[in-house]
Amino acid sequence: MFMIRKNFQLINIKQNLYITKKKSEADFIVSICADSDTKVAPLKELKDPSDTHKYSFRNVVTAIQERLKKEHVKLGYKSGFNQYVLSLIIDFSSKKMQIVIEATKAVQID
Repeated sequence: MFMIRKNFQLINIKQNLYITKKKSEADFIVSICADSDTKVAPLKELKDPSDTHKYSFRNVVTAIQERLKKEHVKLGYKSGFNQYVLSLIIDFSSKKMQIVIEATKAVQID
């Protein structure tokens, strides 16, 4: 699904692609082959992104705020847990993971 913003309004555009054995019915041709220039893979099942990706960034913040409140956890940060704090945690985790990756590359196993 594509969204085009025009005059501050969103226009949803949905594309459906189908596999057919009749080349005359096809709008374009692809190949399910590892050596093909136009690679595709068949879907085994359709998944709704809202089911597979339950939390948006804002929903993560809200869920954590509710959990902290339920567990009676107080942060030492005046504003409490918010999007800024989550961004700092994500940034820190990413940097820490990069350090671990670089360290494992440096170790050679015989």
